[in-house]
Amino acid sequence: VPWWFTGVIFAVTGPNETPRPLVRFEGMEIYWFQHVADGYLLGGNTVTFFRDFETGAFLYEFRNPWTGRTDAVKPAVQGGNLGFHYGTDGIWPVRLTGEALGPVSTQPLQVQWHEMGEHVWLQHQTVYPPGMPPMHGQRQSMFVSRRDFANRRLAALPAAFSSTVFMGWLKWMDMKDHPGHVVWHAAGAKLKSIDDLPREYRERAEREYPERLTAKPKPRASPCPGAGSVCCDRRPTRVLVAPSRPAKRWMPTFAWRLPSPRSCRAKPRCSRVRTVPAARGSSPPHAG
Repeated sequence: VPWWFTGVIFAVTGPNETPRPLVRFEGMEIYWFQHVADGYLLGGNTVTFFRDFETGAFLYEFRNPWTGRTDAVKPAVQGGNLGFHYGTDGIWPVRLTGEALGPVSTQPLQVQWHEMGEHVWLQHQTVYPPGMPPMHGQRQSMFVSRRDFANRRLAALPAAFSSTVFMGWLKWMDMKDHPGHVVWHAAGAKLKSIDDLPREYRERAEREYPERLTAKPKPRASPCPGAGSVCCDRRPTRVLVAPSRPAKRWMPTFAWRLPSPRSCRAKPRCSRVRTVPAARGSSPPHAG
């Protein structure tokens, strides 16, 4: 389920200072859901690019008014094989295998529903994984039409959202010891597919973070058949082995080529070969 959003980040450096527009941003969140016995598992990826507040152009360098430095602007990228468990007992961070990250604090899921005319919306507070830095919080509102909300034939509701996020200075600003924080204000909508993303954003995301344009969990390592070790989640390749020398009666043989354990994080290579007789009637390989 992909969402697209835009917004502005404001800087706050003192209790008596008006929030100051810092940069604009544009991003996509894409989610993966799995129904489990006591609720749902949710995982996903987020890719956010920053834009100049005045021109709207993609921002690669930022002149920092507080430090005087020119900072290299890095996109905000999040996601992976970590996610959340959603249920009536609450929301808590998990691995996408369902394993909880730390002790589970079960608190009834609380969302606030509102309606007016043709509009229905809910509000809720975002739950963050353990170990997040201080000054981190988000309040979000999600909107649907009453007609769609009442339509039980819809598998997915067309929706829009708005959110406000409070957090410390952006990492690429290198201002963790400087007093103050930033406020993100975002708004966006659910998309039917990533094909609906704006062209400029999608082209950059495909070029720089193609692996983040899907929310499907990465396959976990598993033992190779007969190899006695852990390797890539690649199936063995069945290939026909040519005879090493001419023979009066050639018995075709198939070989199972197994990925090498050393190549788990690279391109799979053949490390072991196990041969089995081919079925009768098989033809020998053609000579080059």
